[in-house]
Amino acid sequence: MNHSLLPAESSLGKVELLALVLDVLQAAELELASAEAEYDYIQALDLTADALNRLAEAKRHSLAGLPGMYPQDLIKQHIKMLRARHRLATQRAA
Repeated sequence: MNHSLLPAESSLGKVELLALVLDVLQAAELELASAEAEYDYIQALDLTADALNRLAEAKRHSLAGLPGMYPQDLIKQHIKMLRARHRLATQRAA
């Protein structure tokens, strides 16, 4: 979690932060985009849903003391992948 994004006195828990992410997604739905951009967004949502499922499984394994990928590493990997896909889509559109 990037604590620099939150005020120092913030006491938001992980569940509330997840709700804020959904607030951002809800706001994004109000923005109109081209059909191609919407398909890219839908694909990113599908990939993110898969990443969230893998994150939940990694957290379960971590709490149970089982070996596996660190949850934070999964998140970093997914962020990098989404940004790379966005760069490629932007270059394609140009």
